[in-house]
Order: sequence, then C-alpha cells, then structure tokens
Amino acid sequence: MTDTAETLKALAVRQKKMEEEMEALADFLSQPGMPGLTGNLVDVEGFPRADIDLYAVRGARHRLAVLKTDYQEIRSQIEKELLALHAQGAVSVPRGESADRTKNLRTGASASADTEYALELCPYVPFAKIDELHEKSPASTAGFRLGDLVLQLGSVFIRNPNVTRTADAPGQPSVCVAEDDARGCTSVEEVFRKLRQEVESHKGENLCVTLLRNSDMVHLKLVPQTWEGMGLVGCRFTPVTQGML
Repeated sequence: MTDTAETLKALAVRQKKMEEEMEALADFLSQPGMPGLTGNLVDVEGFPRADIDLYAVRGARHRLAVLKTDYQEIRSQIEKELLALHAQGAVSVPRGESADRTKNLRTGASASADTEYALELCPYVPFAKIDELHEKSPASTAGFRLGDLVLQLGSVFIRNPNVTRTADAPGQPSVCVAEDDARGCTSVEEVFRKLRQEVESHKGENLCVTLLRNSDMVHLKLVPQTWEGMGLVGCRFTPVTQGML
C-alpha cells in the first residue's frame, strides 16, 4: 500500500473515533432533563440552573465544538489525499468499461488495494451508467460523457452504508441539496421510480449531478429542458445493480 493510502487509512481511523466521541457527547447533552446542544443554562429568573451540572455541560459543549472543527479539517485532508491518490493513477475506471470489469474494480479482483480503499470512501453507490448520449442535448451541454457512472441526481442517490455522514460536518464530497430533504434511496429500483419525477420537477432549473468518471467525482449542473430530441435530458440511464459493483 502506498504512503498516500496509508495516510488515508490513518485519517479514516481518526475520523471514526471523532464520530464516536461526538455521538457520545450529543447523547450526554440530550438526556432527559439536560439542556441539549443549545438550551439555556439559566432559569427564568436569570440564575444558573441548579438542576444540572453546569461545569459538565459547558465542558461537553466546548469539546463538541472543538471536535466539529477538527472533523471538518480531517474531511478536508481526506479529500486532498484522495485527489493525490487519483493523480498517482492508483484509481482508474477506463471509459466505456464493461459491467464485468466494473465488478472486478469494486471487488478488487483486478484492482489494487489502493483503488479498492479509495472507492470505499465514496459516499454514494453508483446506480446508473450513461451508455447513450446525444449531441446538443441538455446532458451533453452539462458535460455528461459516455461511460459516466451516476452517483447522485438532485435528491436521488443511494448512500454508501460503509461511509458515515455527519450533518454538522461539512466538507464531505456530497449532494448539493439539504440533508433534511434528501434521505436517499435504498435500491436501484427505488431510484428509477423517482428519477423521472426529479427530472420533470426541475424542468428549466439547475439540477445538481454527481458522476464517477475515471474514479474522479465530477459535479455538474444539469438543466432539464425540451430540445430537438426526445425527453428532457438526452441520455440513457442504464441501471447498475449492487451485484455489478
């Protein structure tokens, strides 16, 4: 394993420990009778509350604030290391790859440990492949390419269960929509039930799209609209099942 991959592994371990500590602190502050993350520490008359351990509460809140800042920094470091790994050529999905080859990439049958580890850090699971793309279509104008794997289209995506997201910790490669409005899908079948509705409801509007291209996460703005061809997008989304990844 390369130095970059070793660094990524160490950062992931630190990130996991931070998540566990933040969760424990949040649970402590949210116990019955506790003020929570932002509740008042004084009573209605303006005196310090006598029913809670003010020292412990302030200490927990301070520690949580420090951890949130550190967490943002470590996510930024992970992104930089991933970019470095991509630049080394350790992560590669040749354009136009067949389904069997894509499967090999995910399972590691023909991929290095570095490649497998980098893909495991991706927060989303590819649910479709662009295998037909028309010139001058909205998809082509947005920057789609043949062979792209679709990770997210608006609020439609499948979360990678092996990658933890924390709502209070920006910086992860992510969707462009609010987490409260995007809980993600649980299967490719569910994705394709929602895909048409998502496109049609954003006709003439920017729609955030995240693609996997040569193992790089590419963020685009798609504007679904009528054009000289059929549909509002002008490309074909071919389902990618879990077994193919």
